[in-house]
Amino acid sequence: MEKAILEVKSLAKSFEKPLFENLSFSVNPGESVAITGPSGVGKSTLLHILAGLESPDAGSVFILDKNIHETCQDLIRNNHIGFVFQGFHLLEDYNVLENVLMPAIIKREKVSLGSKAYQRAIKLLTHVNMNDKQKASIKHLSGGEKQRIAIARALCNGPDLLLADEPTGNLDEDNSGIISSLLLDACKEFNKALVIVTHDTYLAKQCDRHLVLKNKALETAVKI
Repeated sequence: MEKAILEVKSLAKSFEKPLFENLSFSVNPGESVAITGPSGVGKSTLLHILAGLESPDAGSVFILDKNIHETCQDLIRNNHIGFVFQGFHLLEDYNVLENVLMPAIIKREKVSLGSKAYQRAIKLLTHVNMNDKQKASIKHLSGGEKQRIAIARALCNGPDLLLADEPTGNLDEDNSGIISSLLLDACKEFNKALVIVTHDTYLAKQCDRHLVLKNKALETAVKI
């Protein structure tokens, strides 16, 4: 059996009141997990903790045996985590290809024509069916196109763990289906661990596991 990419142990977080307590779960290579639940229960907070963007009150998050809250978070994020945001968070002063290459640029990799990073970016743009828009301005893209670019960017450094926060939340039904398929296909084809926080019940049902965050705990969703 393959070793889990993500291991969450006894995680807890409170603000004015407890959001969740004693959360434990793991995600294996090639496995997709959806987390749903009512607004305000802490789904996005949980995802941010998994990415090392927020700290838990208790518990641990391990990515390939590295505790993300006890080691260099920037290094782990650059090497092991790709994040897809609901609001895209693309850089409008850069074109499509430059946006996809941005994680490699931050990592100080060579991104010139023919470099490994450049070849990866072209492959990813082809994967999300956007290779013909390499030089296009971000400002001129539709929401669905922007989210495709965001997925390609998240995969640019070959992360082991892909995290997506409401990836279809700003999209119409057709584009939601396209983005859902791209994320799930990337999980399988590139053997990533995928965790999606979503209100999209159709997307959640397509994942290998569907967990519901409620009553400060994670429960397996009842299949209908």
